[in-house]
Amino acid sequence: MDKLLHFSKKNRLNISRVLIGFLILLDLLSTPRWQMKPGLLVLVEFLAFILILLATFGRLWSLTYISGNKSQNLITSGPYSLMRNPLYFFSLVGAVGLGVVSKSVFIFSAILLAFATYYPLVVRAEEEHLERIHADELRRYKLRFRLSFPGFPTTAKSRASWSTPGVYGGHTSAPCGSP
Repeated sequence: MDKLLHFSKKNRLNISRVLIGFLILLDLLSTPRWQMKPGLLVLVEFLAFILILLATFGRLWSLTYISGNKSQNLITSGPYSLMRNPLYFFSLVGAVGLGVVSKSVFIFSAILLAFATYYPLVVRAEEEHLERIHADELRRYKLRFRLSFPGFPTTAKSRASWSTPGVYGGHTSAPCGSP
């Protein structure tokens, strides 16, 4: 299991690229689509657009807090004050949006299966790494959020810290990189 965790952490981006390529290929080759009335189709596509938009801005928000601090500091403010793994959560939201826009039950199911099997390995490997660096602080943080989904913080301090700006390259910055 340790070898699998190490492999998944070390090759996370390449594995993600292969999965995305496979899903794109499936989408291009698959013909069964959800059959919907035009009005419902517009609603479903709008929902997919909202999910993808939420994922994009959620990931940007998360990156403004973690950029330049990935291992040095345990980030517990911003989106990290609301959930343990906001980058992965917002990736899942975007993937669900892409699954919906594909209009394929098979592709939608494949996306959910890929996330359910792969990302827990990556999260576990990352948490093991952070445990070595931030042992006590990480344990306290994990008590506040047992899952990687948004929740309500259990302390007044964490509730108040969600709007603290992040640090990027040594400067306080907006998601677009301007001071």
